[in-house]
Amino acid sequence: MSKYKTPTPLPTPLPTPLPIASALLISALLIFPAGVLAHGDGHAHTDAPHEHKDFQGMKNPMAGNYKAFVEGRKIYRQRCAKCHGDTGRGDGPGAKSMTPPPPDLTADVSIHGSTDGEIFNVIANGVPKTAMPAFLNKKNLGESGVWKVVEFLKTLRGNKK
Repeated sequence: MSKYKTPTPLPTPLPTPLPIASALLISALLIFPAGVLAHGDGHAHTDAPHEHKDFQGMKNPMAGNYKAFVEGRKIYRQRCAKCHGDTGRGDGPGAKSMTPPPPDLTADVSIHGSTDGEIFNVIANGVPKTAMPAFLNKKNLGESGVWKVVEFLKTLRGNKK
């Protein structure tokens, strides 16, 4: 046994957060051109109307269920009307300060696709570069809650009253 202590190596200093953040931002700008961002479903997301084909075939387990519609309407009023408005036209009290503004949910064409599965995707995963959050996790609505909102939202489509 040696009488000399082995020196403990000094820890390597961590890089400062600013260069890391800058590198990440530059990388993101190089990977995602302006107006395009990876969506929660892994597809490129643009500001123009588009579809989410991976979600088009999803079966809505609540389709035609009146109780789901009623519960979806209640959830909508509590969680969505602040931005999308009571009638879904994107004119809720919180909408004035949003860029981009919330979409008109009564429109015949949705920017993110119009099938039940595509609507589910938007509510569940949110929309990048907007104020639309993801509602799928348990702290929010969970899967059944999202489907209930889908059931309610289908009644708004094409309703211009």
